[in-house]
Amino acid sequence: MPQSSEAEILKLTLVSEGAIGLAGFVGLVYWQQLERLSLSVSMIALGLALGLILTFFNFNLERWSKKIPILHAQLNLLQNEILIPLAGKLSLSSICLISVMAGVGEELFFRGLLDQLLGIFLSASLFGLIHFLGNLKRFYLVCVLYILIGLLFSLTVQALMGNLVVVIIAHALLDLLALFKIRKKGLEMQIS
Repeated sequence: MPQSSEAEILKLTLVSEGAIGLAGFVGLVYWQQLERLSLSVSMIALGLALGLILTFFNFNLERWSKKIPILHAQLNLLQNEILIPLAGKLSLSSICLISVMAGVGEELFFRGLLDQLLGIFLSASLFGLIHFLGNLKRFYLVCVLYILIGLLFSLTVQALMGNLVVVIIAHALLDLLALFKIRKKGLEMQIS
């Protein structure tokens, strides 16, 4: 995979996540549902807790997936051929910006807009599929995991009477910690 510069990755993130986040926000305004973004200490705490739980599973997935060799192979391929080349050299500030943009943009779009238009199963499926456009054959089992995460986020929003803050925080925290881990592996590979 060709190396992308940090500026290119940031520009792509800002444009893509910004566009879908704007679409989701416009949907909330159109349906007069801005209260779905109400912030409280309990919503922040729930978002952090959900993000940490998902990060625990994410960080242990490589070890657990050894029982399913094809999934293990797909995870290693994804990490070594796509994630580390793309994100392995990002600065800490870029990682923070990308994580926040993905959490806000994707959750406003998928949970704020598409859940209402298409239902949670189709929205969650699109969430998983969009992450692997052009690579679905290579990462079909990992795509299923992303669909399940999308479904978990959608069900969380429903359980919280439509509040999106919890999943925005959880998604951003999950991405932040995952990108920190990828960056660390990328830097370790440079040293060895």
